[in-house]
Amino acid sequence: MKAQTKPQKSVAAKQQNSMSELDRYFVNVYGSKRWSELREALEKPTEHVAWINPFCDFQEQTASRLLGEEKIFDASVWKLVRYSDKFSFMVQRDDVPSDIKVNMPPPAPIGLRQLHSHYVLDGASPLPAISLRAAPGSRVLDICAAPGGKSLVIAGGLFDVETSGAKSMLTSNDRSQPRRDRLLQVMREYIPAELKFQGILSVTGVDATLWGRSPATCGCFDRILVDAPCSSERHIVHGSSGSSWTHSRLKRDAKLQGQILQSAIRVLNPNGGRLVYSTCSIAPEENDEVISKIINNSRLAKGLKILDPLVELQHEALGGLLQGVERTKYGAIMLPDKSKYGPLYWCVMEKTISGAAGTAWLESESDSDSENQSGESSEGQEET
Repeated sequence: MKAQTKPQKSVAAKQQNSMSELDRYFVNVYGSKRWSELREALEKPTEHVAWINPFCDFQEQTASRLLGEEKIFDASVWKLVRYSDKFSFMVQRDDVPSDIKVNMPPPAPIGLRQLHSHYVLDGASPLPAISLRAAPGSRVLDICAAPGGKSLVIAGGLFDVETSGAKSMLTSNDRSQPRRDRLLQVMREYIPAELKFQGILSVTGVDATLWGRSPATCGCFDRILVDAPCSSERHIVHGSSGSSWTHSRLKRDAKLQGQILQSAIRVLNPNGGRLVYSTCSIAPEENDEVISKIINNSRLAKGLKILDPLVELQHEALGGLLQGVERTKYGAIMLPDKSKYGPLYWCVMEKTISGAAGTAWLESESDSDSENQSGESSEGQEET
């Protein structure tokens, strides 16, 4: 074996120190037994599903055609799950032998519009977008939208190209130019051009912490998704290039997440506006603790209520995606040692002018119903 150079040894040592610090931190969070199981699960490949593009020419027939005449998906490996006319997805069949390697078919342009057939993402990724309940007529902001999978799920429920969609609006935002370029590419590949030409779907590059600085923009969105940038421990465990973990970085991420969430609250419609906060982090500091700081700030929390994170997901089609879901104090989390999917955390909030801040759905939950994240005490806690 070729000897490592001095720079290579330095990088290896830094990576080893990073992983040691990560292990110490999460043993304290989850307990040694649960963390060992969770870390092993994080090291495995991500389990994907395919969101079926409802904007293809034949819309409701798209999903079945992908298993039939288009022959993009092998029916002996994949099965179609339909949540609604506008949201269907392909998941791997349960009877596929575990020793068979299954590859997700790549998206393919189909139909007269030549839009891509499906979008590949982690099986937990659609859940925050569905929880947003963005119905036609809503003004929606996806404040950290790149690479675009959740924006696609939102758009699928928001727009219908067969009827007028002028009252609906989706703003997909990302400050980073390279990420925004990827977002624009996704929109071109999956979304009908007429929606973009009508100006009801737009891609912006605003700093996510600065929304609502102008009084004119306050309260202008009915639905907001804050899929915040995070420490993304799965990528670090996988050894992604340039990735490293430190507690100080985690704290910086949590501070930024709080700033983005405050910004989103400023532009949320105070008359029933809904906001979903999500991350792919497994750290409570980036999840429930970010929400806690908002709830305990009397100015920010005015009229803001925490809703049951699973209330919009009670549908038999989503049962497989939700298998292993764990409730946290303010939201829910999917962790890959209990679920096939994730990590993914989300919290659902609603704002009303006259409402008092609170967590009404939690008041009926007894302490014994709380799911333990560590598995060792009475309480605990990407999309591609």
